[in-house]
Amino acid sequence: GGLDAWVLAGIIPLKGPKMAQFMNKRIPGIKIPDSMISRLEKAGRGLKGAEKRASVRGEGLRIASETIKEARKIKGVDGIHIMSVGWESAIPELVKGARLHPRPD
Repeated sequence: GGLDAWVLAGIIPLKGPKMAQFMNKRIPGIKIPDSMISRLEKAGRGLKGAEKRASVRGEGLRIASETIKEARKIKGVDGIHIMSVGWESAIPELVKGARLHPRPD
């Protein structure tokens, strides 16, 4: 027989390209595609300070939201585990953007 198990997709919202590159180099089993890193870099291009940080983090939340929506389509994925890694304040916006609240069917 098979193994009956609940599978949760783990999602880490990315704060910026350096975080993504660090995770690729230092965390076994994680591979953040170059296309996502490029999106983060592009979001900050030509901006400085708080404006740059807000733009890049906004793009990170969009990427996480898109990833959640795609993960929910995968047969066998029974839920999402949002791992905020020191960015707990992003969770409400991410949950709303990914349409996880109100609780989906």
